[in-house]
Amino acid sequence: MLFFLILCISLCFTESGFALDKNDKNCAACHKVTLTGAHKAQKCESCHARNADHFDRAADFSKGAAGCLNCHREYAGITDSAMVHRSAEKVFVSKSFERYDGGFWDKNCKNCHVQSCSDCHRSENPHSIKKPSADDCQECHRDYYTGIEYSGLGQREDHERYQRGREHKGGKYASMLKDVHFEKGMQCGDCHSMKSLAEGRKFSKTCTDCHQFNKNSSVEHSIPEHGRMECYTCHSAWANQEYGTFWIYMRDTKFSEYFRWVKRPHLDYAKSSHTKQYADFPIGVNERKKYSPLRPQFIGFVTRIEKDRVIGKENEMVSSDFRAVFPHTVRRETVLCESCHADNRRLMRERMDERIYHTDRDGLPFPTFYNGKWFSVTNGRFVNDSEFKRIKSKGAKYNKALLKKWQQVTKTVENSKK
Repeated sequence: MLFFLILCISLCFTESGFALDKNDKNCAACHKVTLTGAHKAQKCESCHARNADHFDRAADFSKGAAGCLNCHREYAGITDSAMVHRSAEKVFVSKSFERYDGGFWDKNCKNCHVQSCSDCHRSENPHSIKKPSADDCQECHRDYYTGIEYSGLGQREDHERYQRGREHKGGKYASMLKDVHFEKGMQCGDCHSMKSLAEGRKFSKTCTDCHQFNKNSSVEHSIPEHGRMECYTCHSAWANQEYGTFWIYMRDTKFSEYFRWVKRPHLDYAKSSHTKQYADFPIGVNERKKYSPLRPQFIGFVTRIEKDRVIGKENEMVSSDFRAVFPHTVRRETVLCESCHADNRRLMRERMDERIYHTDRDGLPFPTFYNGKWFSVTNGRFVNDSEFKRIKSKGAKYNKALLKKWQQVTKTVENSKK
């Protein structure tokens, strides 16, 4: 009787289409799937390998993304790329914030990394694979991660009172100049190809792959010393900058209510900053020995509050790092000469009588954010004494070039009025 019952059930399921066969025609009995694009002719088992219980997900790195990499073998390196392992970030957190809370990474950082091919090849229908757009990349490359600037989005302050402006993926941003390449419709993948990322390279194209340098095209290009500058040092319009990043760790305290107006990335933490801005960024020297934009990454502080008491030191400084970066805010136009040659702050040499922010009066262990004496650059260095002296000197050669530049600017303005 039992054998007869099992046989009937088996036949019933087979006839009703739940048994799997070589043509995958019965997967659709449970999975309402529509394949489009390059994969529309593929059978289910071409991407989904059988396992002991059912079938593997095709794109998950935990399964080796076998469903994708069986065909796209040249991209196998992506499963061990910086976007996946985030080893540099883990080392930084281990040396800084996890000295005070061993669970800091899991609480605040672990959710932002690539775990599947479909994290980038996003679609409402996971079986309709498409190339990532800039909007897809900005699912992760937003907030303080390089990339959000590309579409003209400036990072707002943490306090709720500043949460206004352009809305993007659940956040509020200041409206800033967009990168000229974004305005022309270029996507991130045009310069950061899949091949380059899989090989561990940050980019597949540089400025000069598309733009020919002509020393006679502008006053700036005609100055030999400017050959030591990255193109984007002059051609980046702005950069998101965060000075003084404060993490307040709270356990069993009524003071938690006091921080309800700022960002709470985790139940244990409130996050705030001394100031965020989009003004002219500092300039230093990067790993290529070229003058490059810098920004804090990070000047970090931790305060621990347990049972309504501060444990240890309030605003304990745990990191003091700047980083050479490429702000994705490229414009055809450039800054004027004086914005670099006459600005101590941009060269991280601000004098005490020039200060806007008196950080020492705020209880911080340094008198200004804009002097390299108190900080370091993780992938380069600040301008040294001899370089600073040379940049600040204004002899006959400098004055001649400055005059020529202003004549050019005046001519451009006059022509625009015609």
